[in-house]
Amino acid sequence: MITLLLIAACGSEDPADSTETDTTLTSSGGTSGGSTSGGTSGSGTSGGTSGSGTSGGTSGGTTSCPAFVEGQNTGFPVGDDLRDFQLRLPAEPDGAPVVLAWHWLGGSGTQVINQMDLDLAVDAGAIVVAPESSGDAAYEWFFVSSADDNPDLDLLDGLLSCLTEHYDVDPDRLYATGMSAGGMWTSYLTLHRAEVFAATAPLSGGALEHAYATPAAQLPVMLIWGGEDDTYGSFSFDDSTRYLSGALQDDGHLVIECMHQGGHTIPQQAGETVWTFFADHVRGAQSPYESSDLPSPLSDWCAVAG
Repeated sequence: MITLLLIAACGSEDPADSTETDTTLTSSGGTSGGSTSGGTSGSGTSGGTSGSGTSGGTSGGTTSCPAFVEGQNTGFPVGDDLRDFQLRLPAEPDGAPVVLAWHWLGGSGTQVINQMDLDLAVDAGAIVVAPESSGDAAYEWFFVSSADDNPDLDLLDGLLSCLTEHYDVDPDRLYATGMSAGGMWTSYLTLHRAEVFAATAPLSGGALEHAYATPAAQLPVMLIWGGEDDTYGSFSFDDSTRYLSGALQDDGHLVIECMHQGGHTIPQQAGETVWTFFADHVRGAQSPYESSDLPSPLSDWCAVAG
């Protein structure tokens, strides 16, 4: 049994702003963290139309897709469940790259986009999708569950299928990021959907030794965390991130380590750093960071691991 005290990511630089959640995790794999910050999920509009998705019938990327709108989409069918997500579209969404962003414990799609400043990616031409958790997982996302019959993997597959149907998105420029519980889920996707993504960037995520699975494909990974103070209770995101970094390096992956000293918080430069990293990587192509220095702003606080 693994018993952990976990906190959700506060989204500000002041840990005193966070709301603590005392939760017990019992599982054969994985861990989580997260912190909550104030605010509620926004409701977007497109052309004066309420951002509400219609039911269609997609499960794990199959059958028909509901209409997507700018802003808040509700009722996206995944198996027998209906899921919500926040959608931000660039001026020209057809053929665009996609950034999937996963929120922390008690957070929302709107919050993770806003507090990670991911509109920078939208302004640069990317589609940003921030799903809402189903509320059924102990820590928002099913990263302590098997990859077989995992409802959040079904959500991912369904969203990517429908994004392709609606916008013919670039399949070689798909990216994932998230903070705390969302960082743990992003780390899980790194291990279980490596063949899908061009790069991933978990914030305060990581893995434990018994939960590690060798990714099916090579991909560059940026690990962002708050140093030794990135902890809550007996759980250390510093330890989990360092373990994941070493395991990925042993499996031959390029790992970029970005350690701030803010503890369990989102650093101010997160959006710019994450998008710079994503924009420089295409699935299946050699990373430019393997043969040259890191570009600004990465060079200010990040380094190639190893």
